[in-house]
Amino acid sequence: MLDKNQQKVVQYTEGPLLVIAGPGSGKTKTLVERSVHLLAEKKIEPSQILLSTFTEKAARELRMRIQKALQEKGVSVSIEEMYLGTMHSIWLRILEEYITYSHYENGIEVLDEEEEKFFLYSQLRQFKQLNFYMEFFEREHSYGDWAQSRLLQSIFSKIQEEAVDIPSIRSYQEEIQFLKAAYELYQSLLRKENKISFSAIQMELYHALLEHPEFLETIQNRIRYLMIDEYQDSNPIQERIILLLAGKEKIFVW
Repeated sequence: MLDKNQQKVVQYTEGPLLVIAGPGSGKTKTLVERSVHLLAEKKIEPSQILLSTFTEKAARELRMRIQKALQEKGVSVSIEEMYLGTMHSIWLRILEEYITYSHYENGIEVLDEEEEKFFLYSQLRQFKQLNFYMEFFEREHSYGDWAQSRLLQSIFSKIQEEAVDIPSIRSYQEEIQFLKAAYELYQSLLRKENKISFSAIQMELYHALLEHPEFLETIQNRIRYLMIDEYQDSNPIQERIILLLAGKEKIFVW
């Protein structure tokens, strides 16, 4: 059974909602019941609900518990079309469903951390042609191709997570000019082979939403209810995407 506060969370669905709750407060149970309420009582289509969790394990558990709760209520609804998973997995699904709004084509290949590092290593000769390459890595005390590949990977990931607007950067500092050129080269190399790094998924979706208002409107009309677990752990690019998708609709975070 839910307590009075949990019931309020479940039943309040028509507007923004922030819930502050600590460990052991029944968050998972409340998320399950809120999802069931939307699906069974309000008859919301599964594809209109986005529910993000921090890990794939938590997402699998939620999916199983929501489906079980629906079955126990005698409600025949498949939740396969729900946008349920980690933010990365949800952003990738949206990107793949609307690939024409991105810089990529169908069949995009997602690189994990090790694959991205190897890709950078295999392309390092092209980065070495950039002005200030040697000087930059000497300043960072980074020697050897593998070490330099790892450092570039770390920097590129930080740029993407912090939603740095690379094209707008104007600087006469050689170090900044090098990093800007290196990042733009990296994106070009990835797109040429229809590959995307795990960390770049978010930046690609964010810019697609910003640059194509019709795409943003389509997604906002489709996904009407957003539930974000562990919202405090969102990085800047994730927060920007969430706020774009939510628009004036029903966003629920805790």
